[in-house]
Amino acid sequence: MSSDCSLRCGDLLDAPAEVELGIRFSGAADYLFLLNYSDKPAVIRLKKAVKDLLSGALLEEEVEMPQYGVLILETGE
Repeated sequence: MSSDCSLRCGDLLDAPAEVELGIRFSGAADYLFLLNYSDKPAVIRLKKAVKDLLSGALLEEEVEMPQYGVLILETGE
């Protein structure tokens, strides 16, 4: 992960340590892959609206990931 990524991700969301974050960049959008490795739900705090690519929903503010859950988000950057 690049230092530019660390700065940009901090501007997008806050996640607990149990959630792994992977990022892929493209010209039209950035894609965030969140994996909850905990046996408990995890709360993700979003700092801007993002599209959940698995459900098609627009997510804002707080999202609860289920235990061992996965989110794939598009930032539209």
